[in-house]
Order: sequence, then structure tokens, then C-alpha cells
Amino acid sequence: MAKNDIRKDYSFLAMSSERCMWTSAVEEDTIGWDMRILDVKYFYRSYLGWDSDGLLELLEHHADEILHSLNKYPTLASLTRYLEYISTVWLQWINQRIIKRRPLEETKEELLQILQTLGSWSEQADADLDTWRSKQIEAGTLTAEKVSGVFAAYRTKMSEWWEYLEVLSTLKDEIKEDMFKQEGTGLFGPVPEELRADKVLVDETSINDLQPIITEGHRVDDYHNKLEETREMIEEFRLKGGRDCYRNCPQDIKVYFREIFMSKSAYKGQKALRIARDYLKQADLDPTKPFKDKAHYLFFREKISRGYFREQGKLELYMQRIELQEKLDEWAIKAYLFYDYKEMLGFLDRIYRYFIETVKRHPNN
Repeated sequence: MAKNDIRKDYSFLAMSSERCMWTSAVEEDTIGWDMRILDVKYFYRSYLGWDSDGLLELLEHHADEILHSLNKYPTLASLTRYLEYISTVWLQWINQRIIKRRPLEETKEELLQILQTLGSWSEQADADLDTWRSKQIEAGTLTAEKVSGVFAAYRTKMSEWWEYLEVLSTLKDEIKEDMFKQEGTGLFGPVPEELRADKVLVDETSINDLQPIITEGHRVDDYHNKLEETREMIEEFRLKGGRDCYRNCPQDIKVYFREIFMSKSAYKGQKALRIARDYLKQADLDPTKPFKDKAHYLFFREKISRGYFREQGKLELYMQRIELQEKLDEWAIKAYLFYDYKEMLGFLDRIYRYFIETVKRHPNN
């Protein structure tokens, strides 16, 4: 099965009755329940974020709420949203409650434990699939229509996942290639303590003194014009994209400047500078429209994320988090292979409950 890009939609593979039942986009808006329960931002606001004292109780209540809603209003579109929600909420918890709050070595050990646990659960999923597949074959419950509808959704999701893996691979390869460069000439080595940029706001005079910190001794032609464009972009991304970044914050300026103007990586022929300029040009015409190309959006987002990890001395954790994300998504996508709504929902529900068990085993400091 060949890899395809993130723009590919395979719903045409579904037979007509299955396409209507499983994949209708309109159905999501009219099925009669509140889809916001599968929105991580809504959950974060509604349940007081990751700092709530009753987080575990809230997560368990939320899992029950989702299970009830998806049992009552069964659509494959909703299951796909649930799958995406699980991946996002798990990674948000790892970012907010482990990576940001624990010492480096402790975090590396905890992420390794979670990765090993995911591997064990994924192997168990393979065993469950084999058992269920034998039952389906014996009962003769699989039909061409049923298989075609689920396979269309599965193929579309796999296409998105492969694209995302290619984005991550591009960024990982740039880091690995950088390791072989002469000391002091690469972009991704450890940041010297005296060159670290803080997440604070400073005045305009201080901005002019940031060049040694931002470039870390690298020569950058037309530095001042690039600095000003970086700051303008940061302001636009804050106002139009809702990002937590500020034109007078040294850390924000350094991360965006280095990833946009100094990093040489590109995805499908476009570097971060071109992607950012195109997005902001489009946002000027219509602020409600997202990036024109989702793959380029993912590339830009991951580059900026990588920059913050590096600046905070946690680039190793960025690589580890990527590995964990790949394993988690690989596991969750197996839900489609049950080719049965109730089994698929039950599988995703178990993954969410496994997440809650993980939260219990890794309490907040």
C-alpha cells in the first residue's frame, strides 16, 4: 500500500450506503449531541485545565460522557474525532504535566516507561484483533459494504498519519545531520547558559542587544531586517493564530528567528519563511481561513515546537516525545481494523481509560 499525502480523501472507496452511514461530514453537525466534548481546548477550559485537584475524577466522568454519546449517536466521523481527541489529550497531558514540570532525567525515565507501556498495550491490541477477526469470519458478519466504509476512513487516516511521520522525519533528520558538524557550527547543540533566552517581556532597547543570544555567534546576513520581520510575524501569529508569543519576548523571538531564518529544512519544496509569509498573506484577506496546506501547517508548527524544546534544554525530550506520539497513533489507528462500530468504540474507550490509568501512575509534583 503506497503512502499518500495529507490532502487525499478516500471516502470514494465506500459503497454508497456505507458512505452515507459512516462518513457524512454534515452528520457531525446534526446528530444531536455536543461535539465539544471531543475538543481538547473546550475540555481544558471547562474542566479547569490540567491543574484541577479533581482531574482524575473529571477524566473518568468525561470518558463516561463520551462513551454514552457515541453509543447513542453512532457515526464513523465521531469515532475518528474521538481517535484524534485521545491522541491530542494524551500528548497535552505529557507536555503540561511531565515535560514542563519534571527535572530532565526524571522526565526521560517517565517517558520511557510510558513508551514501554504503550508497546505492551499495542501488542495486546494485535491479539484482540486476531481473536475478533476469527469470530467475524466464523459468524460471516463482514460484508463488502461494511468493509468498504470503514476501509475508506482507515485509508484516509493512514494517509494523514504517514504525512505527519514524514514531517517529523524531516525535522529529526536535520537534528541528526547537525550532530556531525564541527562543535560550535551546528544549530541544534546544547544552548550555552549565557546565551539562553527567557520567556519574559523586555523593552525595545533590550531587543537591540539580543543578537549574540539569538544567533549564538552564527553570521546572519541582513540580521536587523530579518529580526523586524520575525517580530512582525510573531505579533500576527499571536493576534490571528492565537499563539502564546510576543514581539518583545526574547525566547519567542529567538525560537521563531532561528527556525524561520537559520534552519535550512524544507518540506515539499517550501521552507518555514515561505509558509509563514503565505499564511499571513492569506490571513490578511480572510482571518478565518487556516493554512492552505495542512502538511505545511504541521511542518511549521513542529519546527516552532522543536525550537522551544531546544531553547529550554529539552531537545532530547522532543525526540522522545515524537517516538511516543508515533507509537500512540499507530496503536489508536488499529481501531478501524475491527470493522465493527461497537468494537471500534470499545477499543478507543479502552485506550482512553488506559490514559487515565497512566495519569494515576504518574501523579503531578
